[in-house]
Amino acid sequence: MALIEVKDITKIYSKKTVLEGIALSINEGEIFGVIGKNGAGKSTFINILTGLVKQNSGDFIMLGHYSEHIDNIKQYMGVMPDTMNFYNNMKAINFLKYMMSLKKLSVSEEEITRLLEKLDLKGHEKKKIKTYSFGMKKKLSFMQAIAGNPKIVFLDEPTSGLDPESAKNIEDLIFDINKNGTTVILTSHNLNEIETLCHRIAVINKGRLENVGSMIDFNNKYNSALGVNIQFDYLDAAEEQRVNNIIKDKYDLKSLEANNLIIAVQSYEEIPAMISELSKNIKIYFVQPSNNSLKDIYFNYIN
Repeated sequence: MALIEVKDITKIYSKKTVLEGIALSINEGEIFGVIGKNGAGKSTFINILTGLVKQNSGDFIMLGHYSEHIDNIKQYMGVMPDTMNFYNNMKAINFLKYMMSLKKLSVSEEEITRLLEKLDLKGHEKKKIKTYSFGMKKKLSFMQAIAGNPKIVFLDEPTSGLDPESAKNIEDLIFDINKNGTTVILTSHNLNEIETLCHRIAVINKGRLENVGSMIDFNNKYNSALGVNIQFDYLDAAEEQRVNNIIKDKYDLKSLEANNLIIAVQSYEEIPAMISELSKNIKIYFVQPSNNSLKDIYFNYIN
């Protein structure tokens, strides 16, 4: 079910069109990624959906409310902007409680402690934010966005500039909140992160929506000959001949060596029926489609 419906949104700054006719749906329970070059319009798109910026034309519906009534649902949203201005003389714990109070939410001490520990901020919560490093501020910004079990979370470059361990902790928490029902909209220049986390991905280029779909959709569209690596049990001569006949009649065999074969397919949709038929004749232990990474697809086909 669509949680957000975006209908032909256009945004113009000083006669420059930053977004043009963006139309898409974001489903309840998705982790939805938005990628594109610097200046493509990603942050503007997020700022419109969170009510920070008003579009010139078009509209969106979120949680059943049109954009003009977005103030009615802000308490159900968590937002982590790419850059955040903190109250630097505030203690971190007071800042968190203040941000929750703005949304009229109360967060248990247990949840705060769990998040502080997960983000390696335990023991620093009573320090003033001005003493925090860049990475600590980044984690504090992420924490205030996800605290209180929001229905929708917007994350703009949540792991940029973080060390690998901290980035992994944030990715784990994104998975956790999503499993608990939170819909996540995520922008990032880290294409591996987007590929790992997101159910579907939108590509914005020069303010226009170029593509939207899952990694399977992208591979079906941009990889003309997928390979499926299949490992199976030992075959005697009769079994090998029978399998060869099946493959020769119906499939494009790329290689067959010992207990391993690679078959070319044009779409992932062909794979289940193929494996079902082959498994009637051989014991299959491993199936691995060969596919392009999001980075491969982005630079070879989209960018």
